[in-house]
Parts: sequence; structure tokens; C-alpha cells
Amino acid sequence: MEADEADVPAPQHHSVAYADGKIYAVGGRVGSCFSNGWSSNVSMNEAYDVATDTWTTRLPMPLRGAEPGAGGARRKITFSAAKAGSRSSAALFRAHEAYDPKTNSWAKLSRMLTPRHGFATAQIGRRIYAVSGVNNAGGAGTLSVVMVNEIYEP
Repeated sequence: MEADEADVPAPQHHSVAYADGKIYAVGGRVGSCFSNGWSSNVSMNEAYDVATDTWTTRLPMPLRGAEPGAGGARRKITFSAAKAGSRSSAALFRAHEAYDPKTNSWAKLSRMLTPRHGFATAQIGRRIYAVSGVNNAGGAGTLSVVMVNEIYEP
């Protein structure tokens, strides 16, 4: 590890997606793995070019968030239900946004029907599936499993 790399906190709870020969790491948080006042969400968007073995910084997410779901469809990457918060609060959002690597821009899509945290995503063809999750972020109340699976077609 280079000396300057040691000074940069490594994000965690981010999502990754693949488009056009690049792997994108988006969102996440730095600090503790706990969100109850010990970590801060980030809006990072970085691309790893598999062919050249290089990383580049891209346009950050419009909404800072940890644990967004991600999928690549139609040469764009969609991210949904980012968990946002600060040192004093945490909330779930129904955000659903698309990143276009060609134009390095973000666009809002139709919001998710169900806000959730810690859910899984999978892409099959053009469809992105948001599966299960929980109803709150970082212990912000009674925890319940969200038994809803939704399909998005960006």
C-alpha cells in the first residue's frame, strides 16, 4: 500500500455494478460499520477499468447513501433505496437513480415502492430485482423484515 493510500479511509457498505468493461463502486460509508453516530455516508462513484487496471473518479451520487442496491442495464447503472443519515439520524429513501457512464451524469427514475435497508439486488436481462431487506437503518427503531420483492425495468 502506498503511503497516501493509508490516509484515505476505505468505504464500506457500498455497491458495485459492471458496465462497458468497468466495475463501478458507488456510495457507502466511512468510519465504523455501525451507523448510529459512528460513521458518515459518502457519495463516491469510482470506476475500475479492467483492461487498463486503473481507477478513475466519476461524478458522485446525487444522494449520499450506504448500502444502495445496484444493477447494470442498457449500458447504464441503476442504484436504488440508498440509506442516508448523519451522526444523529438515519433514514431510508425510495430513491432510484441511473448513472450513465458515457455522459458521466445521473438521472432520477421512478421511485422504489418500498424503502428498505440491507436488501439484495440481482439483474436478469433488463430487469433489476430488489429482494427483501429490513425496515430501518442502523437500529433506528423496531427491526422488521421487509418481505417484498420488486422488479424494475430502467
